Amino acid sequence: MTSYTEFFSGAATVAGAPVGLLFVALSVAPERLRGSAASVEHQAIAATAFSALVDALFVSLIGLRQAAACVTER
Repeated sequence: MTSYTEFFSGAATVAGAPVGLLFVALSVAPERLRGSAASVEHQAIAATAFSALVDALFVSLIGLRQAAACVTER
């Protein structure tokens, strides 16, 4: 598992940055997702992108946690 530590570390970094950027984009233009001008298409795209990026982030973080547990058991 220790051979994947660099991979999971890089994947967590790469997945974390777009999650933050998507959160900022949704905060800057919330009228596209809420209110009378809300588009179902924009809501679906935002939800899909957010869940895909968060899934990748959590998988990477869980991989890092498992790698750390393997190293401390030795």
